[in-house]
Parts: sequence; structure tokens; C-alpha cells
Amino acid sequence: MGRIKTTARKLAPQPIPGKGIKRKHTPVSSIGEREKSLDPDTLSSAAADLWNRYHELGNLEDLQEAINIDRQVFKIYAKANSKEFFAGAGNLGVGLLDLFTRTGQQNDLTEALHLLQQAALSMPPDNPAYPRAKVNLGNAYRAKFELLGEAIDLDNAIDLYDEAAQITPPDYPLMDVEHRQSGLARCLLMRGFPQDIPRAMSLLAVKPMSKIMKKSSDEPLPPLTTYPKIGPNFREYREFDLPVRNLTGSVVKVAEFACGFGYFADVFLGDWRDGRRSNKKKVAIKVLRRNQMDVDDDPSLQRIHKRLLSEIRVWSTLDHSNVVKMHGICDGFGPYMSIICPWYSNGTISNFLQKYKSIIYEERLRLIREVSCGLAYLHSKGIIHGDLTGPNILVDDDHHACLSDFGLSVLAKELDFPTMPQSSAVGGAVRWAAPELFSFDGIGTALTQWCDIYSFGSVALEIFTGSIPYADVEYDIEVLLKYVVAGVRPRRPRNKPIHDIHWSAIHQCWSNEPIKRPRTTALASLFQELE
Repeated sequence: MGRIKTTARKLAPQPIPGKGIKRKHTPVSSIGEREKSLDPDTLSSAAADLWNRYHELGNLEDLQEAINIDRQVFKIYAKANSKEFFAGAGNLGVGLLDLFTRTGQQNDLTEALHLLQQAALSMPPDNPAYPRAKVNLGNAYRAKFELLGEAIDLDNAIDLYDEAAQITPPDYPLMDVEHRQSGLARCLLMRGFPQDIPRAMSLLAVKPMSKIMKKSSDEPLPPLTTYPKIGPNFREYREFDLPVRNLTGSVVKVAEFACGFGYFADVFLGDWRDGRRSNKKKVAIKVLRRNQMDVDDDPSLQRIHKRLLSEIRVWSTLDHSNVVKMHGICDGFGPYMSIICPWYSNGTISNFLQKYKSIIYEERLRLIREVSCGLAYLHSKGIIHGDLTGPNILVDDDHHACLSDFGLSVLAKELDFPTMPQSSAVGGAVRWAAPELFSFDGIGTALTQWCDIYSFGSVALEIFTGSIPYADVEYDIEVLLKYVVAGVRPRRPRNKPIHDIHWSAIHQCWSNEPIKRPRTTALASLFQELE
């Protein structure tokens, strides 16, 4: 979603959860000085800087302070009966909607909806931001539906997205248009009427599942594979004190075949039906591959379940805009409990960069900073990602980066899960992995936060170039022996210029001495936009 009367980013985000519009960073002292002014434009600028900083760093205090300032601006416009009233209402509404996505307080959503209704009604239709006002209001209705499950709110959201699409100028940036298409598609999928599914798939540039699954012959499709519920039952989950929902029975596969393959798990597209026919969400079902050494009555099976529960307990407590959330867990899809996460229609950042090859430099920097913010959050919780690669970073509907599969590499190595061929023996793709992890003397090096920093440098290179590290080398084993272990880093690309400052930052991450690599908290500052 976007604020009104602020300098928009080249790729302005639209749907929930709200994300900031990129502006130059303003020091706290400057913001404080501007707050003392009663000029609404100056105050609004201060609020926008705080809002953007919140979306970069995730500090709730910045968002709350931005809302306080926006409330001042709104009162000034309302008292003066200003023609800019719609801007004050819209900015305050967007901020409160952001706050609701963090706190879940219904009163914030109620006020946001009321303000965004006022903004849309009072804004002149010829205002360039009018389509955005419609989308912001649609976001609020969608959030209300997801909270209360009332079908009329979902219908309102779909109507508003449709209206915004009809009045969006033809020369509007492609990625902005696709943001809005994605929001509309998500609502259509949630409503689930027969005519909604083909339209949603078309908006997402995905063929309807019936066509994907249709065979050349008329033979019926085989029944979906099911597994016995060999994992702990719901009572046992409760004994482990997990703050996560058991979704067994309310999640179903959309198709028999996996739509994605991680290094240690297969990912299936699923529907999560939460007790109401219309209230369903597309979700990702992450099914860990079976350890070939265990059997159903073997004590190792319970050991694996307990270890999985420990990891799930940690994951379920995480809450950051650049870290993939967990909806819950369920049995019946694989040999172990499966993890249910949001469905990311944009896929991995590697696929995203291949699709949008013309993304401007500033947007690539933003994605890099978002990865750094997610990684810094994990490290602040004592979590080592262990497998930070492009395929393990997803892109949400607002085109923001979200870290996934953190800690699974360590777990998979410990429990000896089968891996995909491109996975290294230490639990991570060799093209991104730190060289100290590879040893031929039988003495392995444990994963550390410094290993994540090295991998972050490789991810930054991938985001800048749109290509995997060592893209000109075909085989992973050659990458490992000739380059990674030998200390030969990827060459600086010629066809995708990287600024000297940012290339130097990448090389700091690749230092041969782990202790000399930057700390996670410093990474975002190393990849700021150039003045």
C-alpha cells in the first residue's frame, strides 16, 4: 500500500501487509526538529521518514510515532476544512492498517477502514493517486475479511481492486500493476467461486490447475497419496507447549505433485479451509523427506519428531516482516509432521529476478537490505540460518524479501534427511556457502553467524546480477574444488555494474577470516542508496 503526497518508489507496493515508499533517510534529530513545526507538509514529511524507517528496520516505535504525527496532520486538515483532507486521512489510515498487521488490534483496523473510506470519497477522481486510494481501501476490507470472515468485506475488496484496475493509466509501471493484480488474485482465490479460480490464475500468470494436471490421455488422475498419522496427536502437541495451530484436517493438497523442491523438503500448493466455505487461503505445505534409516516403530522416529517440535517451537515465536511466518503444522502429508506457511505466488527471489530483469539498481538495494534485516532479526534470536541462498528467499505479494528454511539445514544434517543433489554435505548450496565449512581432514567446522554473513554476500551478488554465484561454471563440484575451497571469489560482473562501495561491501562479507566479516547489524548500512 502507499502513502498519499509522498515521493513514491519506482516500485510502489500496494497490498497488505503495507510496506513503505522509499525516501532518503533522515536522522532522528532532523525528524524531531520538523515535528516542532505545525506546517502539515513538514510534519507529513517527518512521518513519511519514520514510516519508511519502520519498514527498513522493523521498529514498532517508528511506526507509532509516524501515526502520532499523521494524526496531527489529519486534525490540522480537518479543522481548516482543507482540500488536502484526503491526504491526511489516507496517510493516517495506511499507518493504522500497518499497525493492525503488527498488533492485531481490531480498533486499529476499524479506524483505518473509516479513514481510508473518507480518503477515497474526498479525493478528486482526476488525482493521480486516486487508484492507490481505491487499492488502500481494498486492502482494509481484505484485512477485515481475514479477521472476521464476513463475505461482504471480501466482495468489497474485489470490487475496489477491479475499480482501481479500470482507472489505472495504461502507462503505469508494470510492476505496480502486477502488485494490484496479485492482491486481486489473492482475494479471488479466497472467495473461491467457480469463475474466480480461472481469473485468479490468469492474473498470476499461472495456468489453471485443471490444465496443468490434465494428461494427454483421458485416464483419470491417480488418487492423492496419503500417509498414516504417525506423528504426535494434538494432545501430544499441547504437551510440548507449542504456540502454533494444529491444522490437521483443515488443509488439503490442490495437486498430487510438488510445485517446488527445497534441499530437504518438497513444497505442495494447498488450501487451508478455516471452518467457512468462503474463508480459505492458499498455503504452502512443506513436507520433509523421509530419513531412510528410520522405521515406523523405531525409537529414532520419536527422536526426529521431538527435534522437529523443538525447531517448530522456535519458528512459531518469530515475527518479522522479512521472515516467513508459520500458520501451523499438520499430519498426513508425509512421514513427519508438515509445516504450513503462506503461499508466495512470486516464488523465490531467484525466480523473481529472472522474471523482472529490468529492476532498477535502487530496488535491488532495497531487496538486499530487506534480506539483511531478516537475517539480523534471526541472529538477534540466536538463530543461524545455515542455508542462506536465493532459493531460500521468497518474495511476497508486495515484492518484499522474506527469509525461509532457516535452521533446516542444521536439522537435516543432524537427522540425516535426504537432500537434493545441489545441496552440499554441510547443509547449504556450495555456490553460496562459506569456505570454512568444507574440510578434507575429517575435522568439520560448525555453522556460525559468520557463515551466514559470507552467504549474504553471495546473495547480494545474486540480487545485483540476477544470476547465481559462479554462473559461468556448470558443475557444483567444480565450483567447490576450484573456487570455494581455493579461495577464489566470483568475478565482478561487467554486464551488471555494481558500485565500488557495494562491491567492497560484498568482499567484506567474503573475507577469508570470519571474524573480519561485518556484523549482521551493520549490513543494511553497507547497502544504502547513493546520494
